[in-house]
Amino acid sequence: MSKSIIPKLCLILTAAVCISGCRLGPTDRELINNRMDNWKTAMLGQNIDEIMKNYSEEFTSQNSADKQQVNDFLESIIAQGYLDDIKIDIENADIRIEDNTAVVDPVNITTISGDTMTLTLTLQKEKDTWLIKKSSNRR
Repeated sequence: MSKSIIPKLCLILTAAVCISGCRLGPTDRELINNRMDNWKTAMLGQNIDEIMKNYSEEFTSQNSADKQQVNDFLESIIAQGYLDDIKIDIENADIRIEDNTAVVDPVNITTISGDTMTLTLTLQKEKDTWLIKKSSNRR
């Protein structure tokens, strides 16, 4: 082998190793954490448009048949002041990822009066993003 081929081979091997070991973007866990942070910020800011960007068009829950019902419900409770001074704890939530589904639990929401609701949120990977597809609550 000539000396001019050896540096080229080394360069190709180095590039191959780097490409195989380098990440090309955030992990699913990072994307889910970002989604949850966005949802929490929008809820605390009572910004209905930003809140709804976090929900899948296929959303369902125990209390809402679809995304539009969630929108209507949130608009109503915002207007009534139920989200004033709420606290949302997602920092202690466990994230379990299996294929294109993730479960975030527990998500604790505490109102100004001290009432607490615990949610389990199921997210679905849609294209390259994670969106809230299902919500269930327990008191």
